[in-house]
Amino acid sequence: MNILDKYLFGLPDADVLYWVQLAFLWVGFSTVVGTSAKGILLGRVKTTTIVTVILGFLGTIIGWSVADFAMKGLLSEKYDGLDAVQKLLTPATFLFAFLGALVLLFFFKLLTGPLGMGGHEGEKKK
Repeated sequence: MNILDKYLFGLPDADVLYWVQLAFLWVGFSTVVGTSAKGILLGRVKTTTIVTVILGFLGTIIGWSVADFAMKGLLSEKYDGLDAVQKLLTPATFLFAFLGALVLLFFFKLLTGPLGMGGHEGEKKK
């Protein structure tokens, strides 16, 4: 087998496929969490798709970390035997990620709102 067959036409190792699968799963999960948080929060929030994915990603990390800290590690112990993919697809993860994304979106809206960094109330928009 020459080098072109190995790297262009062959399948990558199982470890590489696992990490690629996990990365795509995080992007999809973050998109769902960020979009659902934007849909629930009242008022219009103008963000791009990238900001929505980042919002969902950070919401997942913050929500899960705060919940795990508040419950003194009970969440980590409960899901200790699960794979990373299985941990991400639990209802508890979605709930805490959603709550974390809502908090982040609320602060984002405060910063970019009419009195925040987005402009002043008296300015006319073009």
